Amino acid sequence: MKLVDFIRKYATKENLKKLDEFLKKANTLLNKYGDVLADNLKGINKSIESSIEPLCDVTEITFLSKDTIKEIITSYDTVNFSSVALLKAGYNNKTEKHLYYMQFLDDDNNVVDENTIICIVTDNVDLSLKASFQKKELLILK
Repeated sequence: MKLVDFIRKYATKENLKKLDEFLKKANTLLNKYGDVLADNLKGINKSIESSIEPLCDVTEITFLSKDTIKEIITSYDTVNFSSVALLKAGYNNKTEKHLYYMQFLDDDNNVVDENTIICIVTDNVDLSLKASFQKKELLILK
C-alpha cells in the first residue's frame, strides 16, 4: 500500500516530465564526455596498478600434483627452508579454478621470507593431494 501511495504522490505528469528532461541532459553529457571520462578512468586504473606491488607470485597451472609442487619449489632460489606450507584457499566458481597459497618454512615452522607468497591457480587437483588435505585447510610438506 505504501508503494502505491508513493507512486500516486510522486509519479505526476510534472515530475515525470522533469525526470525525462534530466535523463535527456544526462544522456547528452554522457554522449559528449563519456569517452573522455572512460579514458581518464583507464589511465587512473593503470597508474594505480603500476604503483601497487603484487601480494603474491601467481603461478597458473592446469594440474596440481605433488610433482608440480616440487617443480614450483625448485623454481624459487629460496635457501634454508625445511618445509613448505600449502594453504587451500578454495574454489572460485566464477573462474572454475582452485586456489592455493604456498610459503617456505624453516625448521621451527616459521616463515622464511614473509614477502615470498606463491599463489597457485589450477584447473584440476590430483586425487592423492586432495586426499592429503581431507578436512584440513593447511598442509606442511617436508
